[in-house]
Amino acid sequence: MSHVADSRETSSRHWGFAQLPRPADTGQTPPPPPPPPPPYYYQQPVQPQRRTDTNTCLIVGLILGAGAIFMIAVMGILAAIMLPALSRAREAARRASCQNNLKQVGIVFKMYANEDPQQYWPPLSSTDGAFMFQSDGVYPEYLTDLSVLACPSDTDNAVQAVDDHSYYYLGYVLTTEDEFLAFLESYPRFIAEGADFRQDLPAPPGRGSFAGNTFLRLRENVFQEMGGQPSQVPVMFDAASTSGAVTEFNHVPGGCNVLYMDGHVEFIKYPGKFPVTPQILEALGGLDQ
Repeated sequence: MSHVADSRETSSRHWGFAQLPRPADTGQTPPPPPPPPPPYYYQQPVQPQRRTDTNTCLIVGLILGAGAIFMIAVMGILAAIMLPALSRAREAARRASCQNNLKQVGIVFKMYANEDPQQYWPPLSSTDGAFMFQSDGVYPEYLTDLSVLACPSDTDNAVQAVDDHSYYYLGYVLTTEDEFLAFLESYPRFIAEGADFRQDLPAPPGRGSFAGNTFLRLRENVFQEMGGQPSQVPVMFDAASTSGAVTEFNHVPGGCNVLYMDGHVEFIKYPGKFPVTPQILEALGGLDQ
């Protein structure tokens, strides 16, 4: 044993550190081994939650509520700005659709006149206050879809027949406001006497078509006979009423789409040029059913 101890002491001095006695050498019991690591599903102890501050919750709630109110206010302002613009855009689309309807009807009139021996356009209806063409020979031979007689902006645009319409049609060459008013003044007498609207009709002196004594029925060759321009003769336009204090139009702002004899369509704001004048629309409103 002394030889072994001397050997250990010599070795310790050689390496520069002291050799500590081992438990087995001193007669002590070795320490127990360390515990094994916990399994993978081991859960850490639940830490106690901190107590929430009531004042902090109240402040956060007030901030969120104020933000929500601000967003609602902004959305309301944007809606107030955008809704009128959206409404105008929709009405512009309906007005364009109305113009397309009138152009289609103008094509129907041209087709009808091209096959008529005297190139007449469809005659005015003999129904009192209808102010629409007679359906015989037009529907359904040339006009196959009655929906084109319904203005998209008309609140009551469910067309069931030719005389249930959104437009006015007179069927005679009326080039000025005075000629138009003279025809409307004579219209009740024409109806009472059972006038034949397939023919030219007598007019008050100097107040007929082209300032003559006769109301000339619409026909293709009328301008070769009397002169004038087809682009100045209105054929069909939006029905309107300005009788009394009530003013009603299909379109907003108030006005009418007008189909002219040459086939073009123009929107005329009320009060405007012939035929969208207060006198004409008031007279039509008084005679319309």
